[in-house]
Amino acid sequence: MDWRSLAATQKQQLAESTTSIDRLHQRLSTSSQQVADLQYQLAEQGEELATLRTNSVSQENERLSKLRLEFDILKANNDQLLRRAEEAEAGLEAAVTVCNQKEADLRQLLNTSQTSQLETKALEQALAHARRTKRSLAEEDRDDDGVGEDDGPPCFEFNAITSWQPDGSPGGGYMSEDLGGRAEELWEKIELVRDLWEEAAGKYWQDEFTKKGRKACLPQCVTKKLCSGKEMDLPDGARLPGGLTLWRADGRGKAACRDCVANGWPCFTWYDGNGGELLLLPLHEHDRKLKVEVGFEIRYWIDA
Repeated sequence: MDWRSLAATQKQQLAESTTSIDRLHQRLSTSSQQVADLQYQLAEQGEELATLRTNSVSQENERLSKLRLEFDILKANNDQLLRRAEEAEAGLEAAVTVCNQKEADLRQLLNTSQTSQLETKALEQALAHARRTKRSLAEEDRDDDGVGEDDGPPCFEFNAITSWQPDGSPGGGYMSEDLGGRAEELWEKIELVRDLWEEAAGKYWQDEFTKKGRKACLPQCVTKKLCSGKEMDLPDGARLPGGLTLWRADGRGKAACRDCVANGWPCFTWYDGNGGELLLLPLHEHDRKLKVEVGFEIRYWIDA
């Protein structure tokens, strides 16, 4: 039961207690009126005794005794109702105190949970940034140690993005090594598009984005960029339309392009920040047909 349901239940119990107290007060008022009436009757009887001394003293005393007995009974009932009213009021105050304390505890628990989620997200983002920095430094070391040597194309690494920072830099996500063995269908499609890149631009296709003197330009789909926007057949039997990259108006370079979405391919772009890195873009929320769930993180990037 969440804190809202618990608070609603406590409020209902408080309302029922208040109703009971109102009823007790009503009965107490009625009892007090009856006591006053009896006192008035006793006063009248006293006058009658003074004026009607000829009546049988024994009969009047018996009647007076009955009235006094009724008075004592009513007074005892009145005292009992008064005690019950006091106990009910004390119980109501205790219930209000408990309800307020539980509501405060629930708010504190909710705030703690939200803080933990924010801290977890911040740690994930910091970890992703550290991995990108480590990879960038490793590539710089390879460049410094291997001048004049060709050790083959750089390792195929990328950052699979799930969210973006307010300043436009990559936020949450997974490094490519973290996806190994967890997204087989995604990797099959990634291999297809990478084969296409090497067929179009050779095994050193990354040079197109990392070469010195290159000017930053508008974000482009890597597949479209390496194929020079030409129409061509793809390895899986689909066809790549010609022309420029078709981004969503509200997701330019931040969400998968329309051509990749239409053909069910993973969409990559090159990000110049952090020393330059390859990004796997997530589907736009309007293009995602299946909800992302635990164990189905692959749905960030393709419908599977």
